[in-house]
Amino acid sequence: MRKRRSIKFGDILHTTGRIIAMGDSVAITLPKSWVREHGLKVGDTVVKVANSMLTVNPKPIEGEK
Repeated sequence: MRKRRSIKFGDILHTTGRIIAMGDSVAITLPKSWVREHGLKVGDTVVKVANSMLTVNPKPIEGEK
C-alpha cells in the first residue's frame, strides 16, 4: 500500500489520492482528518464544484436542505 502525501499550508491541505473504480462509476477518497474536522460521516452529502479544479464543500448549497 502506498503512503498518501499531504502538505499543509496554513488552513489549506494539499493531498494526493487515487481514482478508484466503484461499479460503473469512479470515486476519489477524502482525508479522514478533513471528514472528522467537518463533522461528516458516510452517507452525508457534500457540494462539488468543478471546472479545471475540483472543490468539495461540506456545507449544503444555500436554500437546499
